[in-house]
Amino acid sequence: MRHHAANTPIGRFRVVTLEEGGDRCAATLPLSGLSNPVTGAPSLGPLAILVDHVGGLLNHHRRNQDEWTVSSELSLDLAPDAAAVVLAAHDQPVLAVSRPLGGKHATAVAECELVLDGIAIGSGTVRSFYVDSPGEFAESPGRVEDHD
Repeated sequence: MRHHAANTPIGRFRVVTLEEGGDRCAATLPLSGLSNPVTGAPSLGPLAILVDHVGGLLNHHRRNQDEWTVSSELSLDLAPDAAAVVLAAHDQPVLAVSRPLGGKHATAVAECELVLDGIAIGSGTVRSFYVDSPGEFAESPGRVEDHD
C-alpha cells in the first residue's frame, strides 16, 4: 500500500495505490466530502483521476527499460445510478482495478473497473504511447533567487 504526497495531484485526492504491475494495478479514492456546492450531489469527476492513475501506471509498468510512457486518451463511463451508490456508501472509497486490454505495441490500452461497496459503478480506459528515452539529460538550471 502506497500513500502519495499531498503536493501531488493524486495525493491531493487521497489516492492510495494498493497494487501495481504490468498485469494489474489497483488503487482507491474516497469521494466523501466531494460534492457540488450548489446541488449537494456527489462529485464524480475525480474518478477520471483514479482511472488515469491505475491505467497509466499499468501501461507504465509495461514499458521497455529505454522507453517513457505518455497517456494520450482517457475514457470514463459511469453507471446511471453511480451518484446514488456514492451517496449510499457514505465514507467507503471507490476501488479501481486495471488490466491490460490487448498487447503492448507502439501503444497500449489499460481497461479499468470502478467498484464501490461491491457494486460496479463505472469503467474506463487509458491509452498510452511509448517514446524512446533520450538516455542523457541536460543539467537543470540553477535557481534564481529574488532580491528586494
